[in-house]
Amino acid sequence: MIQVINTKVFNIIAPKVEIKNDTKEIYKGQTIDLGINVIGSKNKSITWSYSVQNVVSISKTNVLSVIKDVNYDTVVVLTATLNSNPNVSVNKTITVKKAPAIDLAAPINVKISSDGLITWNRVDGATAYLVKINGNPRLAKN
Repeated sequence: MIQVINTKVFNIIAPKVEIKNDTKEIYKGQTIDLGINVIGSKNKSITWSYSVQNVVSISKTNVLSVIKDVNYDTVVVLTATLNSNPNVSVNKTITVKKAPAIDLAAPINVKISSDGLITWNRVDGATAYLVKINGNPRLAKN
């Protein structure tokens, strides 16, 4: 005897958070839209956390900004966690790059007064100058 059982098929989509942006490196002053996609959840709000504090920030619209210069290339792990289900999260690793060295122009209009005062025109981008007097370095700041 064959018994027929009524069955229903339910397609359940497990909640998932995706970061679509594949950028791997960023410098201070740059921003990137992380391209967040939440699947399988009506509540699409997420919370961000970072492995390194005070270097990056992420806006409510999921735009990443580098907010601090770094002294060396710094790897930051970003984690987006689904607020409605804290067990659902995704990580993205990004490297915040050290700003490249900038070649500055040499000071112009360098003058030495009769009493030994050294002056020059300010160089755009310079924050300090190293002056050597008889081979001895002296630091002069703006």
